[in-house]
Amino acid sequence: AANETRNAKDVLELVVKKFPENTDGLLKLGELYYFVKQYENAFAKINQALKINENLAKGYYLKGSIYKEVGDTGKAISSLETAIEQDNKNYGAFLDLGLIYAAKRSELALEYYNNALRLNPTSSEALYAKAKWFQDIGQFKEATAGYEQILKNDPKHVFSMYNLGAIEFGVN
Repeated sequence: AANETRNAKDVLELVVKKFPENTDGLLKLGELYYFVKQYENAFAKINQALKINENLAKGYYLKGSIYKEVGDTGKAISSLETAIEQDNKNYGAFLDLGLIYAAKRSELALEYYNNALRLNPTSSEALYAKAKWFQDIGQFKEATAGYEQILKNDPKHVFSMYNLGAIEFGVN
């Protein structure tokens, strides 16, 4: 797998060298650097693409993902919100913002989860995050309803089954 990453990097570097205004190539290369945790290189390529076109939602989403991963939630929130401003159908940005605000026990988490679910109503990932948020703030009725909704679509969703058991037995 590492060799494929190297091959992809080599090809993308050739593309951006030959076509320096190719924002797709720059973002793909930035994304590749992000995946291999070379954040400085990722930021360099993403920022290069954003200098060419400041309206690239994917660029802001990638920056937000990196900031989230390194623990800079302020910059993550800013970048993810900008991604949504550029593309209000950015499911990943809505979900990530929900997760960030849920960690802060903020009511804003619910708003972002609902927006993610507006875009993908059957997403087990978003439904689970929303149910878990309800569980974490002690709204067990809403959490139970969320976990049950997930189990209708995915009867073997282990985390939902576990959390329903935890709610039933009062283990939170």
